[in-house]
Amino acid sequence: MFRSSRRFSAILQVDSFLRTRQYSDLSKFLTTTPRASDATITEEDWTGIVDRIIKDESALSAITPALLISTAAKQFSLSSEHKILLSKSLCNSYTTMSQFDKIVATIGVSQLGIRTPEVISVVSEFLSADSETVPEKFIPSILLAMANLAINNQRAWGTLIARVPVESLSFHSLANLALAVATSRSFPISLVERIVDTTAASNLTQTTIEDVITLAHSLTCLEVYRTDLFRSLLDKLSRERKFDSDTAKFVKQIVLAVHIDSKAKAIIDSIAPDVWHRFDRLLDWTIPEPQRIHGTTDGEIQQLVDEAFGKEGAEDTMSTSQPLALPNSIADWTREIAQSVAADRFYLPDISSVHGRVFVHIDDETFPDCVEGPIDPFIQIKHQQITQCGYKLVWIREQEWLELEDDEEKRNWLKSLLLE
Repeated sequence: MFRSSRRFSAILQVDSFLRTRQYSDLSKFLTTTPRASDATITEEDWTGIVDRIIKDESALSAITPALLISTAAKQFSLSSEHKILLSKSLCNSYTTMSQFDKIVATIGVSQLGIRTPEVISVVSEFLSADSETVPEKFIPSILLAMANLAINNQRAWGTLIARVPVESLSFHSLANLALAVATSRSFPISLVERIVDTTAASNLTQTTIEDVITLAHSLTCLEVYRTDLFRSLLDKLSRERKFDSDTAKFVKQIVLAVHIDSKAKAIIDSIAPDVWHRFDRLLDWTIPEPQRIHGTTDGEIQQLVDEAFGKEGAEDTMSTSQPLALPNSIADWTREIAQSVAADRFYLPDISSVHGRVFVHIDDETFPDCVEGPIDPFIQIKHQQITQCGYKLVWIREQEWLELEDDEEKRNWLKSLLLE
């Protein structure tokens, strides 16, 4: 009853602001409304609020930045229709916004996944013009937004990178900065060294577990393993009471990386067994990575693979994929055990019955124009580790597959990938 009253009150308040054109007050109301975790406004309630605002063009033009950032902050999603309308509103009003509102809108669209050619264009133009004047405190967030949106503006990126006040940033901002670098697939050596030096000197007592995971996972993606820093990060992670499923998948990649990647050997030698024993109760290695549904694409590819390789391919795959016996504790893992855990327990290929040690990953997440590789650090690490386990990685972009015109073209393209 209480929640329903709060919901009804919130919608009435929005209606009142819209009716009286109090857009400044509406913007403040949106950005100060409790988060979803407070259980006073549900995602369904928020959708109703967004519906009301979007129908008022004047209101939408005035408060698009607030609507974007508040939706992202509450970790709510938007319908495709809402994203289209917000994208159009943003592009129409972006040039007349204040610098602050442009920053807020840029961060909002990146967190909500609103990425159209028009949005990329206006944001890139803003960054080209303002990269030298963006307040320093916003630079990590802007860099992360650029990386998430895969904005290829080297001039703006370089200018912002050069201006980052690394040594004065909070641990949260440093973690986001590391994530931006990893996501961007760039490697500004000097910046990475400064991030590592600064975080290594930080006291982790007051840091959130989310920031620790973000930093550790980003450095894993970059394959930057500083022993003293990772020892502290792993110790902090191991003291958690429980990981949710999303957190667990990132931590598993970190644990696998320090065992598989030869560059991380010094870390293994420096970790006390008690740390691994604490991870033993937190990580269930019988649970694989979360699987995505690829519509009809995986079925089509599987059928063509079965036609091409048939029983011979299935038997060959089985003969090379016998998991090693898993010790009772991570403390007793060898590199070979970690490779077996990664290839036979954690990562699941999207296509089976492939001849030889071949791992097929169907990717429907990476933007079509990101031709050099995925920007999602989880996928980047997945690809690294599959290769480190001795498999040939076959990365099939779903968009590329859908653009092939007929079965014959698909069959020939698939064979060229699998047999090259």
